[in-house]
Order: sequence, then structure tokens, then C-alpha cells
Amino acid sequence: MKLYYSDRAKEYERVYFRDDPIRQQEQINIQDTMKEFFKNRNSMWYRVLDSICATRSQTYNSH
Repeated sequence: MKLYYSDRAKEYERVYFRDDPIRQQEQINIQDTMKEFFKNRNSMWYRVLDSICATRSQTYNSH
């Protein structure tokens, strides 16, 4: 998987990190919205994302 993403890194950077003021503002808006949704680990949104990503089981199993 690491090789796959490193091979495509330039393509991803071109799409997601372009120096376009509109895109940069979109990224800031997304970041702000996600911070608000996930600031409380007991919130519904945090639990939904946590379930989808299966991070909770990985976090608990790694300790």
C-alpha cells in the first residue's frame, strides 16, 4: 500500500494541494467543520467515523 501511494503522490498533490485560493478556502472550511464534528469523542459523528474506520478497536488493541 505504501508503494501504491508513493507512486501516486504527485497525482494526489496536484488534485488536493494545488495553490488555488478557492480550493485552499474549501480545505479550511472542511477542516473547521471536521474539528467541530469530532471535538467530542462521545458525539454521534465521532462514533460513526470511528466505527467506519475501525480505529477504536485498533486503538484499544494497541495498548
